Amino acid sequence: LEEALRGAGGFPNISLPWHMFGHSGHVSRPAGPVCLNYKMRVSDPMRQNLDASNFKCIVDPVEVTKVGVHHFQTRSYGDETANDAGMVVPKKRRKDAEFYSAEFIQLNHYYAKSIEELKEKTDRGWSFDGSAEKYRNKVTSTITYIEANAIADRSMIDFVHKNGIDLGQ
Repeated sequence: LEEALRGAGGFPNISLPWHMFGHSGHVSRPAGPVCLNYKMRVSDPMRQNLDASNFKCIVDPVEVTKVGVHHFQTRSYGDETANDAGMVVPKKRRKDAEFYSAEFIQLNHYYAKSIEELKEKTDRGWSFDGSAEKYRNKVTSTITYIEANAIADRSMIDFVHKNGIDLGQ
């Protein structure tokens, strides 16, 4: 991880765009690690105004002054954040196309997994939405978008094999 973060130049607040993966053709949970079973993701991680576009952050906890679900503020830089290649922008510009980078590190978000697992997820509900129906509609809309705009992505599989990582298979 340290090697992958060198491109950010030590910036204390790094925003990594979600690379949202869909079902990849799985009806039920396949055997083996999630990261090796799911190979189809949304084509444009920076697609705006959809739940298929968001960030996870890597932050220096000493610098953090404000915490949000998908964003942070730091003492030295306020709401500015960097991508993995070191480009720094204010939070409101993170979804600009030129901010996108997965040059050094890619964050995979296995959103749906299998069709059965997605059903279990939506049946559980989510505490932030006012109703189970609203949540189901949001999840259905997101997975429909991902599946309709999917491309193959073997980056995690290639990384695991290239680095000889044993995932206990």
